[in-house]
Amino acid sequence: MEQKVTFKSIKKDQYLEYTNEKTSFKLKYEHGDDDVLLALIIVPEDADWEHDTQTRISEKRSILEFIGAEFVERQAPGGEYQITDCYIKIFRD
Repeated sequence: MEQKVTFKSIKKDQYLEYTNEKTSFKLKYEHGDDDVLLALIIVPEDADWEHDTQTRISEKRSILEFIGAEFVERQAPGGEYQITDCYIKIFRD
């Protein structure tokens, strides 16, 4: 499945747009507040996932893994990401 992540900003709001053949959706992110945490990507909770993203809950983990890997590769080379219930946390190297 073809997947893509695009980074955008409007004024002070930072967000990314995830796109595949079936859908696209935006996730807002905030810059981290210390030297280690680079960013927090805000993720819809399970109860809201399908409505907010138009994708099945069974696809959530793989989509978030893709987004996390893309963010690290393009915005924080050498860093890491961690997926929680409400966030993808991006850490600097």
